[in-house]
Amino acid sequence: MDSSTVSLDDFASIANHITFIYDIETDSFTYFKRPVKHILEGISKDYILSQPQQLISLVDQSDKEFVLFSVARIAENGIPIDIEFRLFMPDQTRKWVRMQARLLKKYLPEKKLIAGTLENITDRKEYELGLFSIKEQKDVVLQILSHDLRAPINTITLASQVLERELHTEENEKARKVLDIIKTTCANSLRLIDDVLRIEYIESQELEVKRVRTELVTRLQNQISVYELLPHEEKKFILKTSKDAIYAFVDPARFTLVTENLLSNAYKFTDRRGRIEVTLAEEADKVLLSVADNGIGIPEMMKPLIFDKFTKARRPGNQGEKPVGLGMNIVKTMVDQLQGRIWFESQEGKGSTFFVELPKDH
Repeated sequence: MDSSTVSLDDFASIANHITFIYDIETDSFTYFKRPVKHILEGISKDYILSQPQQLISLVDQSDKEFVLFSVARIAENGIPIDIEFRLFMPDQTRKWVRMQARLLKKYLPEKKLIAGTLENITDRKEYELGLFSIKEQKDVVLQILSHDLRAPINTITLASQVLERELHTEENEKARKVLDIIKTTCANSLRLIDDVLRIEYIESQELEVKRVRTELVTRLQNQISVYELLPHEEKKFILKTSKDAIYAFVDPARFTLVTENLLSNAYKFTDRRGRIEVTLAEEADKVLLSVADNGIGIPEMMKPLIFDKFTKARRPGNQGEKPVGLGMNIVKTMVDQLQGRIWFESQEGKGSTFFVELPKDH
């Protein structure tokens, strides 16, 4: 068969997704083809053709505003869409779908027709979410180990220095050797922790930027809860959001690294009974995140150096945490890769507030 004779039905019959053409002016499908196994099983084709507007009722409540916005953009401005969202099916299950669509202006300029496909991506999405969940768990482990290992190692280092001053080591060669072993072991352990964190950050920077629609409030709540579980700490975390759920197209790994570094810095430079306030606000076309603390603040002379790699502005934390000097440079790089911007306000002795502004749509 010559390729010029291939019909839309021929194409749709071999596809593994629903193929459709929708007439905006008549609010009806002019073409609707689905394979034997499809995402809308249990819903008759006659029902879909007779009441196409009812399909929006299947969209998960959390995704409905986003889907309506995307459809309005293609209908009003001809902007093609390639989106992923969830359907809440009549059998009470949730399925992930990918919809790709565009206006047929080039071929039928006198009509307002949308041609598109609807693909079941549930298996792929669950696999991706599973992988990301594993990565998040690994990040949490690294975060806890970083803090919970650093603190006792720093304590041991300080204690050995006190012992060294108190003991007459020239008279006790054996004690001097033991103290040397303790100091060397502590230094090597801290260096190992820094190397692990540095490798993790560098690997994350080199990953391809992959923006997906991500719910940010729950992600922040999960990160903050880790700090609240740390023992022997009385620092108060407060999370304020403009909505219960806020979505944006971000790379989840990069967003997590940004927020983790900001939370970690606020935690390190705030006193034991300090206060850290995290705010996330949704605006028309962007989201604004701020992390404010009432800690030691940033001296004026250090402010221009904050985002430098291996910055000279690095300082040990309030509990003696050793700085690497990479954190804020990584944050700036990640924010730039997400096409956002970052800035801060700080007063020495009174605390700091870091702001991150990210585009909401891709």
